[in-house]
Amino acid sequence: MRDELSITRLEIDRMYGRRLDLSIDDLEAGINILYGPNGSGKTTLARGLESVLWPSTAASDGRIVEVSMTIGGVPWSASLERGRTIWRREGREAGPPPLPSEDQRDRYQLLLPELIAADDENFARLVLREMVGGVDVQSAADMLDFRLPSPRSGFATQAAADRVSEVADLISRRRALKTDMDRLGRLESELDEAVRASRRIAYLKDLLAALGARDVRIRAERILESFPSHLADMQGDEMDRLESLRESRTEGREQLKKARADIEENEAALAASLLDGPIPADSLGELDERVRNIERAESDIRAAEKALRAAGKEEEEAWTTLGIGVDRDHAGRLDVPGFEAVSGFVRKKRDVQARADARRKLIEMIGEPPSDEETDRLKDAARLLVRWLQDASGASRVRRYLLLAAGLLHILTGVVLGVLVTTWGLVLVLPGAGAAWLAWQLPQASGSSDASVHRRSFEQTGLERPASWTPEEVFRSLDDLQRRISESRWSDILREERRRAHTDDEPAETESELQAAREELLRQTGLDAGLSDEGLTYIIGRIRDWQQASAGVAGAREALKNAEEHVVQAINDFHETSAQFGDRQSTDPPADAAEASAAVRRLRGADSEYRQAASRLDAAHKDAGRVSGELEKLDEHIASLFKQAGLEGQDDAALAELCRRKSEFDEARSALSEAVGAEKTRLESVRDHDLFDESDLERSTSEVELDIESLSEHAARVDTLREEIRSIRQDVSRAESSRELEIARSAMEDALSVLDGERIGHVRSMVGAKLAEFVSEQTYEQQLPAVFKRARKIFGRVTSGRYELRFRDSSFTAYDTVVAREHELGELSTGTRVQLLLSVRIAFIEEQEGGVRLPIVLDETLANSDDARAEAIVRTVLRICQTGRQVFYLTARDDEVAQWVSVADRLDDVPTRIVALSGSRPPTPRRSKTAEQTNGSVPAFTREIPRPEDRTHAEYGNHLGVEPWNPYAPIGALHLWYIVEDVDILYR
Repeated sequence: MRDELSITRLEIDRMYGRRLDLSIDDLEAGINILYGPNGSGKTTLARGLESVLWPSTAASDGRIVEVSMTIGGVPWSASLERGRTIWRREGREAGPPPLPSEDQRDRYQLLLPELIAADDENFARLVLREMVGGVDVQSAADMLDFRLPSPRSGFATQAAADRVSEVADLISRRRALKTDMDRLGRLESELDEAVRASRRIAYLKDLLAALGARDVRIRAERILESFPSHLADMQGDEMDRLESLRESRTEGREQLKKARADIEENEAALAASLLDGPIPADSLGELDERVRNIERAESDIRAAEKALRAAGKEEEEAWTTLGIGVDRDHAGRLDVPGFEAVSGFVRKKRDVQARADARRKLIEMIGEPPSDEETDRLKDAARLLVRWLQDASGASRVRRYLLLAAGLLHILTGVVLGVLVTTWGLVLVLPGAGAAWLAWQLPQASGSSDASVHRRSFEQTGLERPASWTPEEVFRSLDDLQRRISESRWSDILREERRRAHTDDEPAETESELQAAREELLRQTGLDAGLSDEGLTYIIGRIRDWQQASAGVAGAREALKNAEEHVVQAINDFHETSAQFGDRQSTDPPADAAEASAAVRRLRGADSEYRQAASRLDAAHKDAGRVSGELEKLDEHIASLFKQAGLEGQDDAALAELCRRKSEFDEARSALSEAVGAEKTRLESVRDHDLFDESDLERSTSEVELDIESLSEHAARVDTLREEIRSIRQDVSRAESSRELEIARSAMEDALSVLDGERIGHVRSMVGAKLAEFVSEQTYEQQLPAVFKRARKIFGRVTSGRYELRFRDSSFTAYDTVVAREHELGELSTGTRVQLLLSVRIAFIEEQEGGVRLPIVLDETLANSDDARAEAIVRTVLRICQTGRQVFYLTARDDEVAQWVSVADRLDDVPTRIVALSGSRPPTPRRSKTAEQTNGSVPAFTREIPRPEDRTHAEYGNHLGVEPWNPYAPIGALHLWYIVEDVDILYR
């Protein structure tokens, strides 16, 4: 059995000359439905797969395609790049698997809408064509015009006779041409006379136009001279401009009147102002700062009063807490030592007592330390082990780190003891540092000493030997010796501490000094000598607190006095500054910050009003001057209008009349300008003519017109003569250069050879027809039996054994095993036809495949199909998948996806996957119509059918919800439950 080629991943990096980044993963070995709108990449993926399998057929557009697959369960991959496919098997490059030839690639693309388009008469022929690989030999022969020819006609003979007649006609025409050549000289002389007459007529017409333009210009000059000369300087809108100027003059006079009224109003406002002039901007800021100084000084008074009340309260509470028999004056005169000195005295006394207790306990703990000889023996043994390790093969990195850790542990222990217990604990740092240095240098030892000598020396020390003389065990013994050496050093420290504990008399001396310091404190304060150290500390602290509180009261009173002086000074500074601006309403200093702030606001308002009035006054003076100047200019413009029109005084009626005639004057002037230009153009054209004579300009138009009439008859023959001469010359030239006679003679010879060529073509058609007949017979004899057998087997399987394909008397039939009847293929239903076509196509593929079984691609095969045909297609393809062939179905329609899913869900053994492209969401499978909605026909797709499990036939019918039998319902509405007794068969 051939291995199945199953695609698991397909990726297209580049195609159609551009980058795509299109990929699909986790593909099933059964049905893979590629769903997405048009343009999402469905067809591109199918073409990319085809390009990998058959790279020689791919377009040269720089395609880059990656495919992962399995062949018979073995992982394979293929990469298409630069028109070449590289195959890999289990990650190693390999040759390609056995694939069908590229001319069979279209057999793997099923476009069923084209296949099922055949009518009843052509369906059997379509099936036969599919069995031989989709090739119709007879149609190919018809397209190549391979057919038996009809008897030869007399067309070739007639063509030869026509060519002979053509040669005779050419000879006759050449004889007639010689007669025309004899007339050519006379015609050319007549043409010269006609051309001269035509040129003279053209000149006379130009002269006539120039004379007419001159007359028009003379008439235009006479009309223009009838108008007054001043109209040339006028524009015609003088009356409108006069009215506009007079309106502007009226408005200007009103504006001048208003400006003078504003001047009087603002001068009165300035005279009534509180100020003699505007206040500088920085002066107002200075006044604001003076107000803020007053506010800050008043705030300081409030803060000082509050601090004085708080200090008095604190002083009273401190005196009440003191509670000793001393009056306030005496307590205030006491020179009390600082609280830090008293506290230091107490702490020092407690520390001396604690150290004395600690030394006593240390003597009890130390006991008798070991001897110095034992410590020296341990050090010598440790040095011997180190030398043995240096001379051995070398220590591993792990053991080196163990020794380094031991050294660091000793260093850490010494530091802790030195800080927390005694400075002698720092002695442990030295052996720890030595062990760490040894661990660092150990792997670098040269190994020049003799390890056996060091081993014997160690054994003579009498200490416990290592378990074995290996680096691991020697390191373990060395660690134990380091620990014991550390303990011996600790013993040295303990002996030193024991000695100091017996000989140190520092506590006794310190206690006498502390007692003298206590008596001095009592003498200074005059307190009772019976007070305890704690009581003495407390009383001195309370006296000190009261003295500080009393000093705070005195400071608060002084601060209040200073704040009150600051307020008076700030108010005086404000008054001196404000008096500089001539405020007529403010003569006395303000009482507080509120009055000062109000005075500033009043000054700022007065300053703003003064400035506004001054600004308005200045603007009014400017407006008055500007308007006066404009009025003078308006008067000048009005006078100039009448002067320009040539009028004395201001006569509005005369000016209006001139304006009315201005348009007529402009038209006359324009007409004269056009007449002058036309005359100039016409005269230039006449003078440029080679026939021009200056005396012609003195002729009348009637004389010129008579000359034109007399020359017109000769000039009218120019075109006729030219055409006749041109025709004769063309005929002569054609006869001289033409090869018509030679060509006609050659055509005559060709016509005679046509008979021979026609004979050869008839022979070719006869041979081709016979060859097509032979190929057709051989194809049917070689391929038809094998494909027919396989197709019959597949057709029976996909129809669940109902139909059997038969071939008898050169025609196909389908035998219905249920009703025991043989049908012509044209009599089959649409669904059965589809099943038969798919069976034949798959049979041909399997018969031709010599290697692996390739996937097949279906492109919207359900489009435009009814429910019966669609379900037949889906079921047939699913049956094909069950035999071990992968299928890709391409669609952009939701209903097709629903149809596939609905049928595939009922066949659990066919794995199905929906791949949504371009972010599409797979649709929800639809439900088909009920029997009533489809006029009693069985729906193509129904709900999911439950399995029978252990139910009986009756129980399964109730579970399915079978409707009661209705004798009046159509036969198609009868449920299969009434016919099939076996529930397993009924479920399938």
